[in-house]
Amino acid sequence: MIFPSTMRFPVAPGLRAALAALLMSLCAPLSAAGGEAAAWAQGLRHISAEDGLTLLRISHDLFPDSPRDDAAFRACIDGFDRAAADPDERAAIDDAMSMVLGASRRMGYMSYVEIADEYERPRLARMLADGRWMRGFRQGMQECLAPRDA
Repeated sequence: MIFPSTMRFPVAPGLRAALAALLMSLCAPLSAAGGEAAAWAQGLRHISAEDGLTLLRISHDLFPDSPRDDAAFRACIDGFDRAAADPDERAAIDDAMSMVLGASRRMGYMSYVEIADEYERPRLARMLADGRWMRGFRQGMQECLAPRDA
């Protein structure tokens, strides 16, 4: 018997960002403003919308107790998008996102944002955060999300 969650269908490259946005809004809403996250991801200049939404979901999974709102997480990721203008940094991000995608697929999902299990997804995020680029991502997000003294 074939279960729907294990079925795989080819996806045209142009539809990947739209599918990521749809999955983000249906399977793993980050906030009441899920549509805002999808619109934000479409505006990223150096990181794909799919990668942006994945990084947003990972950052929420790494810092679930952060008092900061979704807009603060997006603003932090914007800094990584600007850094990705450098070809070496972009290559490192691509490698990290390939690692995230591979780990998600080994778990039986097409993407990280598709993982709906609230135990497995954060556990995977913590494991992935030990990767070379992801360590810097985790540290950068932690610094960016840290409360500012008035």
